[in-house]
Amino acid sequence: MRTKLEALIDEMLDGQILLDEAVAEFERLYIEKALARHKKHLSNTAKVLGIHRNTLVYRLDRITE
Repeated sequence: MRTKLEALIDEMLDGQILLDEAVAEFERLYIEKALARHKKHLSNTAKVLGIHRNTLVYRLDRITE
């Protein structure tokens, strides 16, 4: 996994993607994938992500603005 991430980071740096943009995009995609796997069930998704359900709702609100 580390090798794949390093290759992706190199690509992003070459494309001049800012750290804040990279982190926000990763978080958005990670949460979307987790939600899809758990059929948008917030409690189950939050549990798998290791965060509180309220935190998941907050992050969803933030990334969908």
